[in-house]
Amino acid sequence: MTKRPADERSGGRSPKLPTRRRKHLYLVLDDWELGYSIRKVGLSLGFESNEADDDGMIYRTIEQRLPRAVFRLEAPHERPGQFVPFGTKIMFMGTIDSPWGTAPMYDVRTRALTSAPRRDLETSPLRCAYMQVDGKLFLLDQGEFEMLQPPPPPLDNDGPAGVEVKFDWSWCTLPSPPYHHVISHAEHPDQRTMVFSMTKYSMKKYTERLATFSFDLERS
Repeated sequence: MTKRPADERSGGRSPKLPTRRRKHLYLVLDDWELGYSIRKVGLSLGFESNEADDDGMIYRTIEQRLPRAVFRLEAPHERPGQFVPFGTKIMFMGTIDSPWGTAPMYDVRTRALTSAPRRDLETSPLRCAYMQVDGKLFLLDQGEFEMLQPPPPPLDNDGPAGVEVKFDWSWCTLPSPPYHHVISHAEHPDQRTMVFSMTKYSMKKYTERLATFSFDLERS
């Protein structure tokens, strides 16, 4: 007895394949006269074209138009190092003079603007380093080493009456490294160790010293 094809057994319809979730890239650009704009770029979209160089080699390129801004933030320009991703959120740390004592934080998933705890010091726009390891955000800036826990869970309005839930969300100070300026940084494949290359200026020899340090989350 011969078997019928799968499309005949299902009434002529092919089985549904699982849909792939589209990937996006969020760009923070200083293309707004009053500050910055966040634009959402789809990585699977675009127009393909084949181009040949002088040697006859053909390359495939994808061209896209710059999408509209999903959010704009009014802030001074020339501070690229003060934007940092944290989970699904984008934080702006250059708000030391904010009267509210917080830092603006935009959630790309919920499209909501919330606030994050602000540091006590102004973050350097050029020689700072952010790293997200084990759900925590680490910052190394001008010899200061700090950590921020994941954001607190949303408030439950249906909780017991008269019960106040407190969550201390603030920057935690860690032991400072002996050097000050970050040159490069990376995360170890074990996903618990951070590696930093840093410099320190010697006033006696008028030279800069270079060294590499590591920080282990489990041993520290």
